[in-house]
Amino acid sequence: MLARFADREFLAQHGSALATVFDRAAGAASTAAEAAGWLVMVPVVAAFFLQNRAAFLDSTVDLLAQRRDRGGVKRTVERIDTMLAQYVRAQLTIAGLSATAYTVSMAVLGFPYPLALGLLGGVLEFVPVVGWIIASAIMLTSGWLAHAHWIWMAVVIAGWQTVLDLVISPRIMGDPLQMEPITVMFALMAGGQIGGLLGAVLSVPAAAVVRLLWLEHKARRNAAAA
Repeated sequence: MLARFADREFLAQHGSALATVFDRAAGAASTAAEAAGWLVMVPVVAAFFLQNRAAFLDSTVDLLAQRRDRGGVKRTVERIDTMLAQYVRAQLTIAGLSATAYTVSMAVLGFPYPLALGLLGGVLEFVPVVGWIIASAIMLTSGWLAHAHWIWMAVVIAGWQTVLDLVISPRIMGDPLQMEPITVMFALMAGGQIGGLLGAVLSVPAAAVVRLLWLEHKARRNAAAA
């Protein structure tokens, strides 16, 4: 690419197209940097929640149980807490396994910066469905530009995702959110439109919480009717 850019004839023929590409890339980089800033806040806020977890749960029960049955509200809050804890624990495990698999594979295949790209692939596993696609595009593009064995890396990614979806994820996650794939897709689209990358990350757990609250409300209504 540097050799082509050094060619004046090439720049004269494709200068406008390159300017458009660079403008779009700059806009995308700015948006990504803004989203990354919000994502950095997620573990910070999570640390505060974990430090004061018991008090936070008790305060939530006190807030929601003012006009309702305290025992039922406490049971619902504890179910939400357990579900989200299982989800985060499973996501961290999968992200760690993916980062390790990607880093080792890229190091063997001669990719540049295998550790950084592997960690990026692991972090993007937190974005359901589309995260690994974005990570794959970044890794394969880096390999193509560096003349590494990117075709073999594509095979590795496809094989790893197959094993992850069919073997590892069902064993680790056990479907803690109990949501259909179509529901996950709609939640991702809505979260991405509302909150960007951060919205996409938080959309699926938020949808799971709403679903659990609806099921609890439905169960109470049926019990009252009986």
